[in-house]
Amino acid sequence: MRLFIAGAAGRTGRIVVRLALDRGHEVTAFVHDPASAPTPRPRLTVATGDARDPAVVAPLVPGHDAVVSVLSHPGAPVVTVFSQGTRALADAAEAAGVGRFVAVSAEPVGIDPAKLPLAIQAVLLLPRLHVVYEDMARMERDLLSREGLDWTIVRPAVLTGLPARGRYRTSVGDLVEGGITISRADLAGFLLRVVEQGLHVRERVAIAD
Repeated sequence: MRLFIAGAAGRTGRIVVRLALDRGHEVTAFVHDPASAPTPRPRLTVATGDARDPAVVAPLVPGHDAVVSVLSHPGAPVVTVFSQGTRALADAAEAAGVGRFVAVSAEPVGIDPAKLPLAIQAVLLLPRLHVVYEDMARMERDLLSREGLDWTIVRPAVLTGLPARGRYRTSVGDLVEGGITISRADLAGFLLRVVEQGLHVRERVAIAD
């Protein structure tokens, strides 16, 4: 497949790029900062720019089989990269006839905190996460309204840097019961499974250990 991976310089994005190349796919790795681009490899093209800018994104998406959005943010007090970046990417995909679109959100987005495990409730006390999750919620609402895309929203639990175990649980909807964490490596593997096997089309799916 030809995959357009947005957010390819992030901690999860780098793993998705590596796994996709290992599996024989062609990858366009879209990064904000050229200095953070993945190491050159066969079948890898690097593109740079601001994902929120439709004029930058629109010419890059055509010709791909799927868009995988693993956008991240630099810790700014105002976060718009998830909603605005995903909107620009989704608009470009629709215009180019690239029907498959997979975006990473987060398991706590839009959930009543009282329904979350205590460990995740504690994480939510971090002030910087509120603006992130609010923007992710805007992103989800945008994708949910799109009829021209075969979108999937993947909602991981708290991400860790542990190695992949290859064993995790998923649940269509908001939460994985009792799920607290998931490694970035397992999330990356799952994202590629979703694309390769056509899983969870027009569904929100949570993932956790």
